[in-house]
Amino acid sequence: MNVLSRSLRLLACSRATVSAYLTRPRSAVLSAVRLASTASTGASPLSTSQATTIPHISATQLHQKLASFFGEWSSSETVRTRLRSFGIASTELNPLLSAFSASIRHGSAWRSMSDDPAHIERLWNALSTDGTMDSADRALNQLLYSWVADNASSFELRTAVSSETIFRMVAVANELDYRRLANRFSDARRLRRKIIMHVGPTNSGKTHNALSALAAARSGQYMGPLRLLAFEIFSRLNSGQIVPLGADPASDPYPEPDEQTNLDAAPLPRNGQPALSAIRAHGDPRYARKCSMITGEERRDVKGSTITACTVEMCDFQKLSDVAVIDEIQMIADPDRGRSWTAAVLGVPAREVHICGEESAVPLVEALLRDTGDDIVVNRYQRLSPLRVADEPLGDLSNVQEGDCVVAFSRSRIFAAKAEIERRTKLRCAVAYGRLPPDVRSEQAALFNDPNSGFDVLVGSDALGMGLNLKIRRVIFTQISKYSGLTSCEEQLSNSAIKQIGGRAGRFGLHEDNDANIGIVTTLKKEDLPAVKAAFDSPITPLAQAYVDFTDGTFARLIRALPPGSSAVVALDALTFCSRLPPHLETTVLGKGMRLMFATVDSAVYQLTARDREDALDIPCPSSKSEDDTAIAILELLREWSGPEGRVDITRAPSAAGLLQALDEAVKAQQTGGPVAKPTDVLTRLETLHKVLVAYAWAFWKWPSAFYAHSTVISLLRTGEQCMNYMLGSWAKHAIHASLRKRRERRERRYVPVKLRAPAKISRTAV
Repeated sequence: MNVLSRSLRLLACSRATVSAYLTRPRSAVLSAVRLASTASTGASPLSTSQATTIPHISATQLHQKLASFFGEWSSSETVRTRLRSFGIASTELNPLLSAFSASIRHGSAWRSMSDDPAHIERLWNALSTDGTMDSADRALNQLLYSWVADNASSFELRTAVSSETIFRMVAVANELDYRRLANRFSDARRLRRKIIMHVGPTNSGKTHNALSALAAARSGQYMGPLRLLAFEIFSRLNSGQIVPLGADPASDPYPEPDEQTNLDAAPLPRNGQPALSAIRAHGDPRYARKCSMITGEERRDVKGSTITACTVEMCDFQKLSDVAVIDEIQMIADPDRGRSWTAAVLGVPAREVHICGEESAVPLVEALLRDTGDDIVVNRYQRLSPLRVADEPLGDLSNVQEGDCVVAFSRSRIFAAKAEIERRTKLRCAVAYGRLPPDVRSEQAALFNDPNSGFDVLVGSDALGMGLNLKIRRVIFTQISKYSGLTSCEEQLSNSAIKQIGGRAGRFGLHEDNDANIGIVTTLKKEDLPAVKAAFDSPITPLAQAYVDFTDGTFARLIRALPPGSSAVVALDALTFCSRLPPHLETTVLGKGMRLMFATVDSAVYQLTARDREDALDIPCPSSKSEDDTAIAILELLREWSGPEGRVDITRAPSAAGLLQALDEAVKAQQTGGPVAKPTDVLTRLETLHKVLVAYAWAFWKWPSAFYAHSTVISLLRTGEQCMNYMLGSWAKHAIHASLRKRRERRERRYVPVKLRAPAKISRTAV
């Protein structure tokens, strides 16, 4: 009786899930997505090849290759342990796998696998280059659950395993079925949204019209990748610095554009008239709009506001608005954060959605929205200032000039390049790289842009490609390869990455004369220059996949579908190995840091509700291997939370003790104007501290009674940013002084005083 009741409960869960997926709004049934491609004012379509590459292998070849892995896969103890954790009894493993093997031999199992050419190509390449069982393991496990879900009532399956096991497997497969992901966002599906894409290269003014539409809307949302972009929108809307769509430019008393913007909103020409900027240097009370701001660490509520500027993770999926702006859409293909762009594109409930970014994202967005009933218009923009690749490499860092941006792809190489440039050219370098907080990167960019700051060169990584306003004349690649955490080796940059980074040169309107407006891209080494030239000559490569993970409420429902007491780590494995994905979707790549997060949620906050555990999994925690120490420090906060007091004092948390000591050292150095002992170590700890504080601030908005010291944390964040800017700015001066001191000490060690002998006495005795 107990088994029967549990089976019925699982069946109800499964049917409810299927019903939720298949219940489509009338607009989705009556109309598929209608596509239109238009050129915006002053722009012309870019030439690009968007056709799907035809694979060189057939579906049959892929099936044969996968089948060749089956014997090793089905006998693997790792696979069997995982299946048992998903609720399949040990006694049922062999019968289940035998039935699955028979369906593979007969060919019926392959009907549950996508025959999309792009999917076949990607999976074939993964199986051919992996060198391990990992790709085959995942593909076969996903196929097993898809096959069970599609054949739940078959005689072969029902005679192999119990009804309870079938119901449980079907419930898991249905909960992780992302083939109709759009239908999970019911508020957006009730609308027939107009999607307007503004796409183009860097420095094309692609966000200009989107921001004007937002400023003219009665209600709206702006969603971007960085807090500093959300803060800029928040500040400019409240001060009336964004000109709304439909405003009469002739009556504008403040026409001067603001060049100090981090948004790609350069002035666009209109019907032969002078170019007009959407962002003005001075606010106009007529254009002022009440706007609030929401980011993971900070919220600023403006009474009576109807517009919100936020980071994309803070998208409001319940609030209906007239206009929404989604910025930097190419981030949808980012393995770490792309899931948030996927959700925003599918789920933001706005009548008009403006999507800004690179043209490479257009086919992917079209695929996501294909069955939603939304209308899509694509506006393409051209670069507003010329750009060319140099004929010769730089050759030597002593040839660096004012206005140059030198690109490297590791922290050590960045600081080595900075030291060499400052030693050999006497030019001072600002710095921008990924681990630096966005606000610090923005401050470093401001120093570089200011002709009177004394910082003439920028040294940075690919982090300078987003959210920074830069007066770069020439971009210099010191290398064109970058370490990949996924493959654990150096990989050449993609053509898209080279074009995005190089495109920062010659930003329109930021240089005083026309000649200086021409951007130049080159390399340090001669052998790298052909690859850069080839990248800029190459057609646009469409993004292959968007990323997705647990959508709102999925985790809690999945936990109910898995065996009682299942951990978050088991749910993570189910996401990876049981998801049913269309060709254009992939599950988020979760590194060691995120696995630590899931394990910590299991051990430290297991007593929470499933919904709170799901929220805890969203705490911003780095997943790359290089930041494992940062992830561990953040997770210590959760362990503090689970302590007897149930409150986290950031100043006493063990994970923050050494980090706060580094902050004290930096503050003392800043107050005295002196150097910091071991500056590289202190800066690293300040960067880690910043991420820990951001995680604490994020948790405050979910559990304010536990993470209560929000004001203290925000104060520490700003102090840390000031100290990092001080250290980066004074590094050269103190490094030069230290170098001179060491050189003097070496000279002193080499100098050994010679003791003079007394002159020999001359005998005066007569011969």
